[in-house]
Amino acid sequence: MSYEEDHPAEALPFENIEMLTQPLTTEDGYLNEACINELSALIINMPETYERLAGEPEWATPWIVSDCDILSNLARCAVQIWHGAPPDLVEVIGYVQACLKSGPFKNETDYTAGGRPFRMKRMSLCEINKFLWDVLGDLPQFMAWNDVKQHELWVDVHALLHNVCIEIRNERRHKLAFNRKFDRDYGPFIKDDE
Repeated sequence: MSYEEDHPAEALPFENIEMLTQPLTTEDGYLNEACINELSALIINMPETYERLAGEPEWATPWIVSDCDILSNLARCAVQIWHGAPPDLVEVIGYVQACLKSGPFKNETDYTAGGRPFRMKRMSLCEINKFLWDVLGDLPQFMAWNDVKQHELWVDVHALLHNVCIEIRNERRHKLAFNRKFDRDYGPFIKDDE
């Protein structure tokens, strides 16, 4: 996706949103158990982000992302949702970093910023989410964050990995808006005749 194209968020298909059939409360003002059951069933059977949003252009279009973007957003979202560092956070981040280097970023050029190497690649948000599920879905240290029996505080890891992609999406939107404004105010950064 280039920044000349329409922004994908400008054409969201709101008509495809499914609504609950049961009211949230009864006529007496109590929670409606039928509504809660319907909602619970929908949540339990909800496909992962990479399946659910595969047809959405904003989620399916590859854009440049760095391995550091993925790692930093994973760490930040984990700390934010846990309200502190979850157990084994360093090990989980290190594992994902090793998987990025040996997986999707394996053949990418190393760049350096501040003396630290990073790699860049085009990946869609769905590809990022699927990659994270592929490497973390069976990792006991990560899945333990989702287990209320192991930790009084727990993290909904489905929401966590979705939030990683939301943060990357928001960064992409911000860059797109900046580039559009810059081009409007000052002309294109790279001239067509160069």
